[in-house]
Amino acid sequence: MSLAPQSPTVVVGGGVAGLGLAWALARRGVRDITLVEREQAPFRLSSGLNAGILRTAIDSTATRALTRRTASLLREPPADLADRPLVDHRGLIVVEGRPGGPLPWWAPEVTEAGEARLLEPDELEDLARGYRAEGERAWLFADGGTIDVQCLGSALEAAARTAGVEIRTGAAVRELRTDAAGAITGVLLADGHELGASTVCLAAGAWAGVLGSQIGASFPGRPTRRHLFVTARDERIDPAAPIVWDDAAGYYDRPEHGGLLLCVSDLDDCEALGSSEAPLPVDPLVARSARRALLERRPELAGLQLERGWAAVRTLTEDDTPVVGPDPSVSGLFWTAALG
Repeated sequence: MSLAPQSPTVVVGGGVAGLGLAWALARRGVRDITLVEREQAPFRLSSGLNAGILRTAIDSTATRALTRRTASLLREPPADLADRPLVDHRGLIVVEGRPGGPLPWWAPEVTEAGEARLLEPDELEDLARGYRAEGERAWLFADGGTIDVQCLGSALEAAARTAGVEIRTGAAVRELRTDAAGAITGVLLADGHELGASTVCLAAGAWAGVLGSQIGASFPGRPTRRHLFVTARDERIDPAAPIVWDDAAGYYDRPEHGGLLLCVSDLDDCEALGSSEAPLPVDPLVARSARRALLERRPELAGLQLERGWAAVRTLTEDDTPVVGPDPSVSGLFWTAALG
């Protein structure tokens, strides 16, 4: 086993959490950062396989604040990240509520900030023509939109490298290393190489909790599986139409390459599995639910077929609040996880 030159900070994970963290640390003056990613390139798993929807209508106060700050960054990225916005302005319609039910927790904040307004029924019909809503109320977030996920991944990788971050791909972490007192001393890679570090940041998505548990670090998140589907191209679909997210129905869709990208909000606990070479299989029962939901929510698109689907693992906490910060029991261990 060979020992690599001392590297004070190791970031584990090359998704949006890991790349974003490494770039942010480097631009704040932290040096000798090494990011390790088990895939052959960053952004190949959950970060590159999500729906890319910018949504600030979130009940968790901490997550809502984080998402609003992220929205500002995506709309006006700093010069060292990108020279154009990383999200479009197609708009987002959030449908929620039951007759006589209370307003969602996020409603007062986003309305006071001017981020959203209630739609009249005829406005909803004009903006989301033919959509059959389940919820009682519809809110328009005019600045909501679709994130250019691939551009974001490339921009974060380039910005991190430019800022001095060393990025190692195809470098899976076998275990975390600690000293006799239980403090972090580095990571052991699957190929037998060891990277010494006084700080290790776990930003490995579903695998973060697995790695932390090896040294007794407690992680409150759990890996879950969710599917996305894309339909065939259809000229009846307006490519500039807003995103519709119907909380009451557990359904959302948006235009995607001439078709629709849709989700039925399935949420199954699962193991930390899957890779770009061995993706998770599509559950046929979820695919059937997606076909049924598409017909129910978009009856004017009768005959529209699902063309492909995929599943990815994301990590959640019980209150949907990310786990960010130092571990309370392991010195030198930091978390940037459960961003699902």
